[in-house]
Amino acid sequence: MCGVFGHKPTSHLIPTKGMTFRTGKEEQTMVVVGVLARFSEEITPILKVLVGENVEKLQLDKPVNIKSLKVYYILDPKDPFVSPSREEMKSTLTGAVNYFSGLCDTPPKEVEFEGTKYTGKLWKYWMSQETNANFKRDVMNREGEAQPLIEIFKYVTGRGEFCGSTIFNFINGLLPTPKDDWARETTEQLSKQLLDTLGEDGVLLYPSAPWPASYHYTAFLRPWNFNLFSIWNVLKFPVTQVPMGLRYGLPVGIQVVTAPNQDRLCIAVAKELEKAFGGFVPPYPLE
Repeated sequence: MCGVFGHKPTSHLIPTKGMTFRTGKEEQTMVVVGVLARFSEEITPILKVLVGENVEKLQLDKPVNIKSLKVYYILDPKDPFVSPSREEMKSTLTGAVNYFSGLCDTPPKEVEFEGTKYTGKLWKYWMSQETNANFKRDVMNREGEAQPLIEIFKYVTGRGEFCGSTIFNFINGLLPTPKDDWARETTEQLSKQLLDTLGEDGVLLYPSAPWPASYHYTAFLRPWNFNLFSIWNVLKFPVTQVPMGLRYGLPVGIQVVTAPNQDRLCIAVAKELEKAFGGFVPPYPLE
């Protein structure tokens, strides 16, 4: 969450060839190219270019009636590894909920899905399923393989060659991977619940972070807050990060999620929230 709009499209529509070691022929991957923009109106034209010949699947030019949308929201995903949300983040999301309460024909509804509390485990499992993925080789530019235990020791003794996030990944890689059957069943169940709820006219408002932008490097102390957005890579659902102004001079925002191929609903809601709450705020006055 950095104060600008970001859109992660429906998976498997944009070629991944050339993204690190990927060939573009991977049958399943959580990796997808997305859009970063200061203004919501910039998302669609950039997305059209990225999607290319698959653009018809998204029907990006089809009008969206905001009033007829069904809005759902989750204030707390119940993930025990994610830091508790501060009041300013809760009020940011409830502000969007209250706005749509007065705009939409159907009042927003709070929902809960048990699978969201397992995001960290699901992410770890599906990372292990990435074709030709080998983090220990990737950090060495595929010229040799890093030795996690040695690199962790070097890091804690002040001689490390890798940053904190890389060391965290080394540690995470040493932990057991969730069981195949459980991970696949849990992912499928959560995906089905969301699909049944959202359908073709529903959007889900979801937290972006537990607090506004934090000090540099403090994210290393709370690595699992990443779960708030990695879940949509796991499920391969489209999601738009929407900036919602500033709190204490720092950007805050929420995520807007829809069912696969319904990206236009994400973008339409992002545009509506931009009008209502101001969207991107420059870090300094622009002349």
